[in-house]
Amino acid sequence: MGVAGTTEQQGADVTDDDKNSPRPLPAFWLDPAGGDHTAEFNFYRFCQLIEQTTQRQLGTGNTPDSDPVRFRPNPHLGFPAGELKRTETDPDFPDAPPTIRTQFFGLYGVTSPLPTAMIDDINQGREGADATAAFLDIFNHRLITQFYRIWRKYNYPATFEAGGKDKLSQSLMALTGITHSVKQPASHLLALLPSMTHPTLTAEGIADVIRTQAPATRVTVHPHHPVKMAVAESSQLNMSQPQSLGDYLVLGDELNDANYCTRVELYTENTDEALGWMPDGQLRQDIIALLQVYLGCDYDLQLWLTLPTALLPMPRLGETPLFAGYNIMLGLDDDNLDELPQTARVWVGRLREEMSGND
Repeated sequence: MGVAGTTEQQGADVTDDDKNSPRPLPAFWLDPAGGDHTAEFNFYRFCQLIEQTTQRQLGTGNTPDSDPVRFRPNPHLGFPAGELKRTETDPDFPDAPPTIRTQFFGLYGVTSPLPTAMIDDINQGREGADATAAFLDIFNHRLITQFYRIWRKYNYPATFEAGGKDKLSQSLMALTGITHSVKQPASHLLALLPSMTHPTLTAEGIADVIRTQAPATRVTVHPHHPVKMAVAESSQLNMSQPQSLGDYLVLGDELNDANYCTRVELYTENTDEALGWMPDGQLRQDIIALLQVYLGCDYDLQLWLTLPTALLPMPRLGETPLFAGYNIMLGLDDDNLDELPQTARVWVGRLREEMSGND
């Protein structure tokens, strides 16, 4: 056996028009000088790179012939310094799958459960040990590939696909009922999964939704914010209609309701997020859309933003966008910051108004 890469061409082109067809395995474990860096890889990441570059899943075939590599344990009995040792190729058979020497979960080597005499024979290379090792390698490769498949099956980040197209993401979104959102792509709603699984809507859930998009913004939620609500004529005290005190009539045409609207106070010292909270900011649009999904149509929410005065742009024409009533403070100049209020509180928006405006 020789060190991997002795017969492989370095810098091989792995592009292929047909992404579904198997590809040749490039020597990604080699550096430009031909050095083997297999030992520096994490085992799981190494297997993922094999699958990505060859478009073949390890351990899914009926025989090892469908796998582009062979996993065999390192026969030496030294203390393992990592999960992988090296990659080997046979110069007599350059087209044969390369051998990946592992340092865990092997039937021979330092982690073997077999009798010491058998392990020592393979380590010393005694007569007949090659046949024993070849027989054990049939099971070694299968054990390692199945071990990787088990990890991949139950590891969400390993199976995640861009846009949330993997089966687990689709199942999680279907479980929380956010698969068919029109205003937001389903992939943007993955961050809401922890909050959406709660049986009730909470102040912590609202704060979590905002923090997913604005991590540098401090969020304070006031669950019960009184707002004026119009009273239907049938519920108003009216002398022209026969009514009684038992009808719980209301004096006037409006009343304050503290169970309908929530006030959210925001504070940030981040320049990018402060600009994103402005009327045409993408951050504001994304958070409003996510809050509409989280709260639904039964609740209202008011957003207020507090900014340090030093973060406001100078009220003059330039590259920085200016919004009247938002980030403009008249009289602001470089030499009078100490004479002005230290903060400015601006109106961001109301969820109910945004929903009616989009209809």
